[in-house]
This record gives sequence, structure tokens and C-alpha cells, in this order.
Amino acid sequence: GGLLNATFGNATEMIISIYALEHGMVRVVQQSLLGSILSNMLLVLGCAFFCGGICHYKKDQVFNK
Repeated sequence: GGLLNATFGNATEMIISIYALEHGMVRVVQQSLLGSILSNMLLVLGCAFFCGGICHYKKDQVFNK
């Protein structure tokens, strides 16, 4: 469920992927999935840094421990 939610987050992407698969454009679908996964990973990482900055505003943050 989580993988499908991450890769096919909106209906437009799902429709384009189905159309591309019907017309043999497998590479387009693969690249679309890869882009969606990477953008979701970057969004989560950015949100984690943002929330960490809010929670520990006055402290020095160390990210290598």
C-alpha cells in the first residue's frame, strides 16, 4: 500500500502511466516512478530537517551522532 501511495500519488500520474503502458512506453513509466519516489524521499527528508530545526531552535544541532 505504501509503495503504491508513494509512486501513484495522484490520478493524473496513474492515467498517464496506464496510457503509456498500453502503448508500449515502459521506459516512460519507469522514469515516472523513479521521479516520484525520489521527490517523495526529498520531501520527507526536508520535512525532517525543518521539524528538527523548529524543535531544537536554540541548540546546536549535530547530525553525525
